[in-house]
Amino acid sequence: MIPLDPVLDLKSIAALCNGYVGADLEALCREATMYAIKRSSNTKDASNFSLTMEDWKHARSVVGPSITRGVTVEIPKV
Repeated sequence: MIPLDPVLDLKSIAALCNGYVGADLEALCREATMYAIKRSSNTKDASNFSLTMEDWKHARSVVGPSITRGVTVEIPKV
């Protein structure tokens, strides 16, 4: 189990995940964890490892909701 940063707001993360299905949420958690591991391996104090809001923001930039995949918006030429 990966510890969460004490200031991490899970309600705000949940509010930002509108349109994500179960597989998307799993991928989001995995990406955030992998980013946190990479981030902590670059620091000297790896014992202070936890998931931060920065990790979740990075994960959201990589993993999007599958409900919007393949959807394109057509903008008329005026």
